[in-house]
Amino acid sequence: MDFKYHFLKGLSLIPGFLTILLTSCNSPQGGNQIDRQQMLAEATFVGMNSCISCHETEFQLWKDSHHDLAMQKADSASILGNFNNDVFTHKGVTTRFFKKDNDFLVNTQGKDGSNQDFKIIYTFGVFPLQQYIVEFPNGAYQCLDIAWDSEKGQWFHLQPHMDLQPNEWIHWTSGGMRWNTACADCHSTDLRKNYDNETQTFSTTYSEINVACEACHGPASFHVNYYEETGDTIAGNIPKLRMNTDLSSQELVDDCARCHSRRSQVTSWYD
Repeated sequence: MDFKYHFLKGLSLIPGFLTILLTSCNSPQGGNQIDRQQMLAEATFVGMNSCISCHETEFQLWKDSHHDLAMQKADSASILGNFNNDVFTHKGVTTRFFKKDNDFLVNTQGKDGSNQDFKIIYTFGVFPLQQYIVEFPNGAYQCLDIAWDSEKGQWFHLQPHMDLQPNEWIHWTSGGMRWNTACADCHSTDLRKNYDNETQTFSTTYSEINVACEACHGPASFHVNYYEETGDTIAGNIPKLRMNTDLSSQELVDDCARCHSRRSQVTSWYD
């Protein structure tokens, strides 16, 4: 993946999104407030729908944003690329993008070096580029190394200067382009890799397919339960979430950098 291209383009999206983050879940502090670190360690994810009733404005700002569209099921509404038998050739490998019935498919070089048909399961991002994800038998999901340039309206290779071979780690069928381990936890909420080393298989799960409220603000069960049980919206022992206006600049940057930097997940959300 051309990380420099992806990262630099992605930086342009941060300032506007921070405005939404800083205005969300900004609850007043009360006496004897529950310790935030303890709360984040013990809280559970409750889903975006639990947030909307109190944060309708923030929800509307988030809806159809890049975080909302960070990952989607592949269909005629979500796919931006040209799948009308469009052909792209890179370093002698010809790839064809086409449709069959209601499915979107790609014919390209597989792990054994021969061209095969692969069904697109998910889309990844919307602008300035969109990538496409294929499911493999071992529960792994692989990101194609040919992406759609949403600015220019054309296909391009993420590693244009490299002649990648199927036995290389960075080939789209291998570890460097594996959604489960290289991409997923920044594009979905409450991501669990669930890798079984004995069988070398994945059973990866998420609570929400995209970057929803709790992906940045943290698991909200304590926060939501407090309001449901007390109805208190002014003061009290209000469990606060991450990404509030009382965060320092350094804390805010550190929180955003969990995804807006070159990194890899090695622990669960809280750890």
